[in-house]
Amino acid sequence: MPDLMSFFKEPKNLVEKIFVDIKTLPESTQLGQAYLAVGLLKGIGHRETVEYLERLLSTEMITKTRPEKTARIFLFTAFVEIFGRFVEIHANRIIEIVIGYMADSVEEVRNVAKRVVQTLILKLSSYSVQKLLPFLLNGLENESNWRVKISYIWILGIMANCSARQLQTSLPIIVPTLSTCLSNAHPNIRNTAS
Repeated sequence: MPDLMSFFKEPKNLVEKIFVDIKTLPESTQLGQAYLAVGLLKGIGHRETVEYLERLLSTEMITKTRPEKTARIFLFTAFVEIFGRFVEIHANRIIEIVIGYMADSVEEVRNVAKRVVQTLILKLSSYSVQKLLPFLLNGLENESNWRVKISYIWILGIMANCSARQLQTSLPIIVPTLSTCLSNAHPNIRNTAS
């Protein structure tokens, strides 16, 4: 990694520039820029990585337009792919943010958000799956917006497809919850639960 880092003259400045500019780039280049920034962070060091991940998780990165939303999601994707278990401790916060994007009115934003959640869920340890489950069940019970409710159901469905090791005690909780959604009044919720 140090040999590769010497290729870039000022990697810290480049990461900062990408974090600032990624929201204005075309969506076709955002994913590559996100991977470049996060890859550089891996080479720069732990302190900067934590700093940028916290920045991404904070409300400082407000997203209103489609490119801003996809940029943030692509940055999450890169963090999950490159750092894997390192971001596991932030899984609840990441999913809490991305659920909002999964319920977005723009289909492309929803699809990109689903990919990052799926990647994250499949990389989680059994301990993290158990920590995430109460958050998801609580959100499913208390949410009134049907698109957000569908997002919770979709994530629980992905969790049901995790390895047996990850679901040792969780599956008996997930299945009845999804079963109750089958009798929901909203047809989209019933279809997603089935």
